[in-house]
Amino acid sequence: MSLSQKHSGKVLVPWFNITEWKAVYNLIYTEYTQDWPKALEVLKIWKLRTPLLSAGVEGTLILLEALLVDTHRRSSYEITHIFSTSLVRFLNLCAANSDKQGTFYKTALKNGLPKWLISIRHDIAHSHNVPSRSMLELSLKFCLDWLKEKYWEMQDECMSDLIVDQVDDTSLEDAVHIYIHLSQSEGVLEDNRELMERINKFISSQGRSQLSAKKILEQVTIALKDIIKSNTQEAADKIFTLLVDNYFILLTDFEVDMFGDFLINVSFVTLLNISGKKKIPRSFISKWNNLLNILHETEIMPYFTYKLFDFVCDIRHDLLHQEVASLWIQEIFRGLINQKNNIENKEALHFTGRNSCMKDKNFVTEVLEKLTPFTLTFIQ
Repeated sequence: MSLSQKHSGKVLVPWFNITEWKAVYNLIYTEYTQDWPKALEVLKIWKLRTPLLSAGVEGTLILLEALLVDTHRRSSYEITHIFSTSLVRFLNLCAANSDKQGTFYKTALKNGLPKWLISIRHDIAHSHNVPSRSMLELSLKFCLDWLKEKYWEMQDECMSDLIVDQVDDTSLEDAVHIYIHLSQSEGVLEDNRELMERINKFISSQGRSQLSAKKILEQVTIALKDIIKSNTQEAADKIFTLLVDNYFILLTDFEVDMFGDFLINVSFVTLLNISGKKKIPRSFISKWNNLLNILHETEIMPYFTYKLFDFVCDIRHDLLHQEVASLWIQEIFRGLINQKNNIENKEALHFTGRNSCMKDKNFVTEVLEKLTPFTLTFIQ
């Protein structure tokens, strides 16, 4: 039977803690039925939080909704119909839900339901004569008492809160930090204490000194992919903040202190190619190629590209960085087109993994609807 929702592990529930659950329990099983509306209100909130409730909670919600129907505004026929429907629904959900092989009669008896209640269900479902309103109301109240024993009391004995310490998870930031340093420098700087602390979060100190920067980078790459796949949306937001909002991928004609300890100098906004068009230089593309390839392989490149486009459209940003963002959009799609057509171009981004995550016609529509001074950079 699925009433008590027995699990050996942890279960995600719609109530905040045991105190909230017990408050509802006490409101239901009190000698004052005027507390039922309060209990029903909370049960409905739980239903909104978790549509698929355990059978015990769902059954309680069904019974209270029927017992609290406004009898002054409904006819006797309507009330009888509501009581009948609610009773059958409750019995089907709670009395024999988990026993797919046996008959309802056998399963209901095994779960402690009396024969007279089973007969009432049979009459509702198959007879021309529906039981009286008073008998139906009595049946609903009996079922509510039955739930107290079969669900509420059982859960009250075994339920416990899981207290989780709030942890400031910086694993993604650490992984990106390490990745950028190791992929854009020749080796690990032993006197860089912050970098070494971040590395030790991913690799045990035992044997770390024997690993080359290349080996460390390989392990961090695997960890970075796993982190992104475990929570794609949150990872996409954090990566965009790191790379774009903080301008790390939008470096211009001045020296930038990346993460506080890594200096890089690049000038590409003023760089012209043979045709006289502005272009991100090959050296800078190669520095970011691997990280952008990870975004493509983990299928968060569409979100990243959308965010770049939003950046280009946001007039709060200066024109220089908007233009650089538009150039990156151009490079991303150029790399994808080259990959699709099996074209090798050392001047462009190179993507290895193949997927269809960038096939989004809505992006084209948005680009056409939100024209900017830099739309021509990537529109083709």
